[in-house]
Amino acid sequence: MRERRWKAVALLASGIVIGLALVGTPATAHVGGTVNHLWNHLRPKADVRYDRPTVKAGETIRGTIGGQVETSSTGEWGFNAQLPRAAPVPLDDDHIVVNGVDEPSPVCTGTSANPTASPGYVCIYTYSQGNFTPAGGVVWGVSSNRWGFQVSVNATAIGEVYWFANWAYRAPTG
Repeated sequence: MRERRWKAVALLASGIVIGLALVGTPATAHVGGTVNHLWNHLRPKADVRYDRPTVKAGETIRGTIGGQVETSSTGEWGFNAQLPRAAPVPLDDDHIVVNGVDEPSPVCTGTSANPTASPGYVCIYTYSQGNFTPAGGVVWGVSSNRWGFQVSVNATAIGEVYWFANWAYRAPTG
């Protein structure tokens, strides 16, 4: 009886040692080395994770823009929106429009509940405002930008003012 126990213990111990050798060796065999060596393995995955790809041709993306402030005078304010992915072509003042405010023609046929845009345009649809009137969509500081846009709004009263809108951007197809 005693001999059987020792055989069972020896068999179990052998199984554990063999199992650890089979499973543990490949997993730990390549972990050593320098930090640079490890980074060379991790960098491609990190670069892909933080890469901000471009909006595909004909694809529509959507977002929101606006804010609420307390102002002591009337005048111009600006709100910024960031695209979740880069536009394939730079945006400019002529292609960022507030529906019904600075549209060159009916390029914004959607609504704030269902924002749409013609190819190459950012269309902005107001859904809530108080003592702020939108003046137009722009790209401030540079002539073009692939990452975002701004909306200029005018405070028409002193105190609490707000303006909120949904937007859509549709990448050009050609």
